[in-house]
Formats: sequence, C-alpha cells, structure tokens
Amino acid sequence: MDGLVEDGKRVLNPDSYTVLAAGHEGATCPQCGEDFETFYDEDKEEWRLRDALLPDDQVASNLDEKNKLFHPICHQVCHFVTFP
Repeated sequence: MDGLVEDGKRVLNPDSYTVLAAGHEGATCPQCGEDFETFYDEDKEEWRLRDALLPDDQVASNLDEKNKLFHPICHQVCHFVTFP
C-alpha cells in the first residue's frame, strides 16, 4: 500500500498512520494480508510500522480486534470507522 490512498472522502497519507514496531514484528493486515513496512523514525529514534492503525479500545472491544493492526483504509472500508 504505497503512496496516498483515497477513502472516498479524503486522501489518507500512510505516513500519518504509524505504530511502534516492538511487539508487532511480522504483522500483516488481517483484511488484505499484506505485510506492514518497517522503518526507522529518526525524530522519535525508534522502529515503527508505516501505514498501520491499532484500533482504539472501544472499537477493538466491539469488533474483537484488540491488538490487531490494520491498514487505515482496510479498517475503514471493512468496519465503517471514521478517521479523526
């Protein structure tokens, strides 16, 4: 999932959605099956996953997805969740 993705309402930038890589090594999106790209964030000095979304507790508890990572567009399309 490289580059910008349009979700029907606006464009989602994969660099706007990152998650700390620790604890999520080898993670794949359960919706599309693609791996997440690991990168080193120079500003934060840590390894992160690009284009990754960890659903908040309320959404996760309702959808039984706690601790699962998604691509933002995959999560929105499949679960009709709006982004901030």
